[in-house]
Amino acid sequence: MKSVQLFHRVWTVIYFLSPFYTFVKILIISFLIYQAVRIVKKLDAQFWGFFYIVLLAQLVLLIPDLLELIWFTFIKTDYSMADVDYFNPLSIVNLINYESISSSSYKLMSSINVFNVLYWGLLIILIKKFVKINLKDSSVVVLCFYGAISFIVFFVYLLGVYKMSYGL
Repeated sequence: MKSVQLFHRVWTVIYFLSPFYTFVKILIISFLIYQAVRIVKKLDAQFWGFFYIVLLAQLVLLIPDLLELIWFTFIKTDYSMADVDYFNPLSIVNLINYESISSSSYKLMSSINVFNVLYWGLLIILIKKFVKINLKDSSVVVLCFYGAISFIVFFVYLLGVYKMSYGL
């Protein structure tokens, strides 16, 4: 019984901390893009404009969650937790047999989906319009700075998962 209470307490804390986590994540991404524009184009724009852009672009990342809710509420009402865990709409992992790959490869392939591409594309277009730069420079800002940092963080994460999985 105590483990159930602990489980509920932990998830309650996670539930209430998730908006703070999202705010900090958006703040960090905004700061990275703001600094990238200052470095690449030597332009000084308002930081909160970038914050608003990232906030708008984050709405695209809510679409998979909405699709999951619709899918398991109306379409496939008889489901298991494995179905929920392996539900990745419009992801590259849907093109292969997920049971034949490692969990770290699965996480990597499930994160490559149409919605992340739309997110980055929306960031590029909104930054282009906000800062009034060309599409090439906007792409450089997003892909070279935010994209490189995202890749490094994800690589470190995968490295940690690999070390924990194989006891290295």
